[in-house]
Amino acid sequence: MRVIFIFGVLANHATSAVTTPMTAESAPWYIMLGTHLILHFTRMGFMFVSGLVLFLGHYNKNRNWPQFWYKRYKGSGIPYLFWNGVFILGTAWVTGAAMTPGTWFHQWIDAVLHANQFYMYYLLVMFQLYLIFPILVWFFHKLGSLRNHMILLILSGTVQLAFLFWTKYVFPNVSHAGWPYMFANYGNFIGSYQFYFIAGAFTAIHYKTVVAFLQSHAKWIYSITAVLAVGTFGLFYFNMFILKLSRHYVELIHQPYLGVYSSFMVVTTFMLSLEYAKRRIRPSWQWFSNFVGLSSKISFGVYLLQTVALTA
Repeated sequence: MRVIFIFGVLANHATSAVTTPMTAESAPWYIMLGTHLILHFTRMGFMFVSGLVLFLGHYNKNRNWPQFWYKRYKGSGIPYLFWNGVFILGTAWVTGAAMTPGTWFHQWIDAVLHANQFYMYYLLVMFQLYLIFPILVWFFHKLGSLRNHMILLILSGTVQLAFLFWTKYVFPNVSHAGWPYMFANYGNFIGSYQFYFIAGAFTAIHYKTVVAFLQSHAKWIYSITAVLAVGTFGLFYFNMFILKLSRHYVELIHQPYLGVYSSFMVVTTFMLSLEYAKRRIRPSWQWFSNFVGLSSKISFGVYLLQTVALTA
């Protein structure tokens, strides 16, 4: 699943990068924009997988939270600090901008605090998740039963959908002056993705029940996902020609339709990955299994270094 989502994110960012210098309202420009929304499930997939993996690894085990924080923040934090600094220097070199140690430090601090450069937003969201993860574990244990967890999942999904209506139809039309950074730039705030973390946690805790339910409804899920994927072209038309939104809001990932679509795509990816798991040790699948294994190992590095390839 991680491999699918990382390649999807790369395709998403690459599409944005090559569309930007195109002639606006030309046929290639419309084609690139019109096909772009179909990729808008990968970020949500990352959030789901993050919740899934964390809860699989820590929900039913003895937990040493200081050690957990140390390991997580060390593993992600050092690359985050390092590559932000390197990329700022690289940007100055590519653009020919003057760079003094003081200028570099100011830009580095700003990039680290806000994660607003070099596609580092995901790591900032993860840092927030690591911080509150012990509370989430405690809360799920406190709720206890499958029924209570299902109620939480439904409430979470309802709140997520309401939030997406707000981001599309309310947020662009109000002043954000004086708002805290995380609220004005909600794409970097963990609350913007809470449903996907909760869904990942729910799947980890009730894994066999979830898998059995999904597999018994596989045809319906695949069919609905396919229809929703085709529907992203209609969403593009609606945003561009009916609502007449700017390019940013046409492609916005935080839209109600995309919330539903991305949820089904994540479920579909999960189910396809289960099918892969059944086949991966077969001799005829070894080439693909090796590819997946290698891609999974380098996925974090690829994510961190994508700026180099996109700049080139």
